[in-house]
Amino acid sequence: MKARVCLLGQGDIAHAMARMLVNVELVCSPEDEPQGPTVRRSSTWEEALDGSRVVVLAANADRLAELAERYGPHALGDHVVVTAARGMRAGFELPHETIRRYTCARKIGVFGGPLHAQEVAAEHHATVVLASRFREAARVVDTLVPEERVTVEHTTDLVGVGVAGAYGHVTSVLTGMGQALSWTPTAVGLLVAHGMVEARNLGVAAGGEPATYQGIVGWGELIPRTQGRSNRHGELGAALVQGGERPAGQLEVLTTLRESMRFGQTHDIATPVADALHRVVDSQEEAASALGALLRSPLDPRH
Repeated sequence: MKARVCLLGQGDIAHAMARMLVNVELVCSPEDEPQGPTVRRSSTWEEALDGSRVVVLAANADRLAELAERYGPHALGDHVVVTAARGMRAGFELPHETIRRYTCARKIGVFGGPLHAQEVAAEHHATVVLASRFREAARVVDTLVPEERVTVEHTTDLVGVGVAGAYGHVTSVLTGMGQALSWTPTAVGLLVAHGMVEARNLGVAAGGEPATYQGIVGWGELIPRTQGRSNRHGELGAALVQGGERPAGQLEVLTTLRESMRFGQTHDIATPVADALHRVVDSQEEAASALGALLRSPLDPRH
């Protein structure tokens, strides 16, 4: 008998998770739309969660709180709850902290690394990281994800994975800006390096592990985003340079910039990347000037 998983959420992320969890029985809540032919819609929350050991909260960071709050009254302490949300909320709140805020769940896993909805949907092989402080969560997820489609590495560093994921959006904006300015791949790569160093400094100050930023969650998270793949945050970067219409909707990166600057000020950590992007977003400085100054600055402000 296949394991049962409750998949909550809509949109690209939910669809990608449905495509990744191919060896399970997938059900969704009565409030969600089925994401693909393999997902069955339940008539009640009780039916959706009956026999479901794993709950997937499939949403961007800006919608994760809404989804967790909806699931919260029905949550059980022994549920394994996983998400691929990237970003942060007010107070430098990371995805696993949002889930804890709105639910009784503690066995939480957060996917990190180069896990992109379009690539999963296209059935390309993916290598990702699952961050969880519970071995049970890691073991359960391993049984649900087909090895021939996805390689899952494991870490307990929820904070490091969360900050790296949030800054993946930041480097997507940087990449979109650098490409719109017709800068060389070397210059764009150096912008990404500045973003990675800033993510590491913030993540370590928040309690993350430095080693997290040296592997699949660090450079592995960011390098694929330099290849011109279409995405909302890359489009925002281009719009900031070209003066075009910005992508519709609230983008998680705007919250990440604001909260990173606040966290940096509180903990005496330089955030030159967030500072520069914030000035451009607020039309206080042109993109070429702000990014040019960033490239001329030390890669690691601590040294």
